[in-house]
Amino acid sequence: MKKLLALLGVIMALAGAGGATAAESGTDGTLVAGIGVITPQDFNGTFWLTYKPRGEKTSWLLPDATISYATGLFGNKADFQGKEVGRVLVKHLKPGDYEIFGFQISVGALFLTPKKEVSLPFTIKPGESTYIGDFAAVGEFSLGTLNDGYFVLTDQQERDLAIARTKEPQLAPVTVAVADASKLDIRWIKPAQVACAADETLGRLINAAIKAEAQKKAIAAGQDPATIPEPKPFSMCAKN
Repeated sequence: MKKLLALLGVIMALAGAGGATAAESGTDGTLVAGIGVITPQDFNGTFWLTYKPRGEKTSWLLPDATISYATGLFGNKADFQGKEVGRVLVKHLKPGDYEIFGFQISVGALFLTPKKEVSLPFTIKPGESTYIGDFAAVGEFSLGTLNDGYFVLTDQQERDLAIARTKEPQLAPVTVAVADASKLDIRWIKPAQVACAADETLGRLINAAIKAEAQKKAIAAGQDPATIPEPKPFSMCAKN
């Protein structure tokens, strides 16, 4: 079952890999969003958000109803790289009210999905584009197990809209509608400042383990462990 879900994740992430999809009519609107994964984690997988018309039943298995990115051999071509690697999606939708209601973070045979649906609403207007922000996936591992995960929601409009216009030069006028993640009651969507604090704490723990291992090797080699330099600190929030 896990392998099936992981394969499904790749298929869903590859859907619309070419960027913008053809509008069915001149009255459609356009959704623009960035999605990726924080690069210090250095793992391959699929990362997607699922959306639907607000109030309708869920549609987990509809590839067209995802905001997705896949890494690895069969993944998507990255539109941007740095502390986050990912892509910008440009999708034409019928005008109306929509909501992001779920997600999946899949790494190999390991995957996470929410226990219950949520609602992060957005609106698509005819003849207009709506930018809803960038969603950067973070996976939390312990002893090889994917214990938790979330998406960091930030406003990367300068980067993302420039990329969107390379995919669709005639991109309709854009309304920026990025939710304030600090005010959302959604545990798997976090603001940058909260995610950064967690990341820095994890980074200190990892660096302490790296230094301890290096000192152990130094002692075994007859070297002075005090000469071992501090590991280079890392943070997903550090500048590129």
